[in-house]
Amino acid sequence: VLFEDLPSLEDCKAKCVSEPLCKGIEYQADGGCEVWTRSGGIEASTAFDGCTCLSYAAMPSPPPSPTSTSPPSPIPSASNFEPVDGGVGRACRGASPNDNEESYYVLFEDLPSLEDCKAKCVSEPLCKGIEYQADGGCEVWTRSGGIEASTAFDGCTCLSYAAMPSPPPSPTSTSPPSPIPSASNFEPVDGGVGRACRGASPNDNEESYYVLFEDLP
Repeated sequence: VLFEDLPSLEDCKAKCVSEPLCKGIEYQADGGCEVWTRSGGIEASTAFDGCTCLSYAAMPSPPPSPTSTSPPSPIPSASNFEPVDGGVGRACRGASPNDNEESYYVLFEDLPSLEDCKAKCVSEPLCKGIEYQADGGCEVWTRSGGIEASTAFDGCTCLSYAAMPSPPPSPTSTSPPSPIPSASNFEPVDGGVGRACRGASPNDNEESYYVLFEDLP
């Protein structure tokens, strides 16, 4: 494509950048601008005063950003439980050793082990701790203030529970901005200045290889 009356080499480059098939440019001292679209690109040049021949390679598209995935939710474990006043041989209480309202906990019966009682707590979002009893009783404490005290009681184990904090939200994955074509994408052909672009050989100059632009401001 031939453009005419372009005031500068940079204007000719801009025409190339806006043409998806552009392989290079020939800028002429009189303002002519050949935007080369030949599939094989500019493979040769010939000496010609007042011409500048530059090949062009568009930046490759950036690879797609990897899909952002949230980390898996933490799995509650025994490490989330802490003994209250030693734990073993202690019955859980609220604000004081005598504070034992039934509304503070949910009672499960016939649980075979302490681990089963812990599992009940883990599955309860409001759980603050547990009292496990030798007969299989399991108190899952949901008191808003948690377990603040205990009292001696054979056959009981009192443990407080602190759920793992939720992981912070993953940052939103955004694709990098598309690269902006610039002069760094142009390379001189055989030195560039004083060269007219050609196809496969110095004599190969079919008009179909380029587009001529005229009368650009």
